[in-house]
Amino acid sequence: MIAVLSSETNKICANTNSSPRSGDVASPLDCYIEWIFAYGSLVWRPGFEFEHSILAELRGWKRQFSQQSPDHRGTPELPGRVLTLAPDEQASCQGIAYRVAANQLDLIVDYLDVRESGGYSRQFVNVDLNDGRQVRALTYIALPDNPHACSGEPLETLIELIKTRHGPSGSNLDYVVNLAKSLAAHGIEDAELARVVNSLDSESRR
Repeated sequence: MIAVLSSETNKICANTNSSPRSGDVASPLDCYIEWIFAYGSLVWRPGFEFEHSILAELRGWKRQFSQQSPDHRGTPELPGRVLTLAPDEQASCQGIAYRVAANQLDLIVDYLDVRESGGYSRQFVNVDLNDGRQVRALTYIALPDNPHACSGEPLETLIELIKTRHGPSGSNLDYVVNLAKSLAAHGIEDAELARVVNSLDSESRR
């Protein structure tokens, strides 16, 4: 369960369990946070101002293509497929942590709430930065009880949908290609993304 702890001078978000639930995070943001953790499209297209970015690792979670995209990489009638995070004690997810200015926090969270409105909810996590620090960060996760969850699809179905779906933010294929390029540029390897990219490459060679 996610708990929000506050003091008179500085409100800090705290997580008391590694398995958050979609109803556990209050809106609007009622705590102070300096970092945003990115693992999907925010890696190459954050869309907000930040002071600093650094490689970061979230332990106990992994990327998973188990979320429909009715608003960005597809439409409500023909939703695309995008990443969320799934709990896995043996796994970890490498991404980018963005440090944001305190006077920009409300604007950034308002922007992300809209951008991530297709089933994602705010979650507060501990991430390990590449310089050895551990920090509290805000991220957005589409939990299994959200209305656009779609876990367990066969790989062949997933690949066909990624190849053919389009939305206001572009094609589903571009989402995968851009993320793969960006992660590679940062030296990040990801098993789930590699599984999909390798299958797409195999399809293109046929």
